[in-house]
Amino acid sequence: MKKPLTPISDFERAEATKPCLQCGGPTRIWRRKKIRFCSPRCFYSWRTANRRINSCAICGKSFSAWGRTCSRECGGIFRRKRTQRPCRVCGKEFEYHTSRGIRVAYCSRECYVKRATTKVELECANCSMKFSRTPAFIKRRRTYFCTTECRILFYKKQRHPLWRGGETSDRGSEWYSLCRRIRKRDEHRCQGCGTAQSKGDKLSVDHIIPFRLVMENAEVNLVSLCRSCHSKKTQAERLFLRGDALGFNQRLRCNGWNMDRVDAAIRYWRGKK
Repeated sequence: MKKPLTPISDFERAEATKPCLQCGGPTRIWRRKKIRFCSPRCFYSWRTANRRINSCAICGKSFSAWGRTCSRECGGIFRRKRTQRPCRVCGKEFEYHTSRGIRVAYCSRECYVKRATTKVELECANCSMKFSRTPAFIKRRRTYFCTTECRILFYKKQRHPLWRGGETSDRGSEWYSLCRRIRKRDEHRCQGCGTAQSKGDKLSVDHIIPFRLVMENAEVNLVSLCRSCHSKKTQAERLFLRGDALGFNQRLRCNGWNMDRVDAAIRYWRGKK
C-alpha cells in the first residue's frame, strides 16, 4: 500500500512561497519535492480542469481525457493493430502490436541476444586507429578511444577546465568518518539552501575549493550540500578552475551560500600555495 504524503520540517514549509495553482493559498513541501498545490484535492481538481485535448489514434476524433484513444472500441482496435518495421540486427521485416510503441526493435530472441555480440568498427579520437566495440558501448559514450592512455592524452590536449588529470576519486580511508563529522557539524542541513537531511537520503560532503587543487580533506574546506546545491556548485567550479575567483564567489552568493565559509576556504587554499 502506498504511503500517504506527509509534510516535513517547518523550515522547509516556510521556504515554499509560491501560491497554489488551484486555490491561490500557501503551498506545502512534501518529501523534498516543492509542489505547487496545497493539497491532493487541489491537484486533482486542477488536473481535471486542465486536461489537454488529444486526438484519437484510430478515428482521429478529438477528446479531453488521458490516453491515446477516445473510446473502448477504438482502444480495442488500437491494441490489435499491427505495424511492420525492420529488425536492427538482421534487417528482416516483422510485425508487432502498435500499442507497444518503439520499444520493439528485434524480430526474435536470437537477434536480441546477437545484438550484444555484434561489434561496430570505430575510429579512435586521439590516434585515429581502427577498433571495434559493441552497440552498448557506443550508446554510453560520445567520444571513442581505443585505450585509456589515448583518452588521457586527448583531454590533456583539450585542456578542459573539469579534467582531473586521470587520477582516481579516492579521498582516503578516513573519508566516510570525516563525512559523518561534517554533517553533524552542519546540523544535517544543506549549507546552500538550508534544506534538512531526510531519512534515507544523506547530504553530500563536497570540497569548496576543488580537491584536485588542495589534495587534502581539511574541515575548513568541506561543506554539506543537497543534490541540487551540489550540482550548482559543480557548475560554478568551472569559473574557479579558469581563474575567475570573483565570478565563483558571485555565483555561490546568488545561490544563497554563507560567504564566510567560502572566504575561509579560499584563505586556506591561498596559504597552501
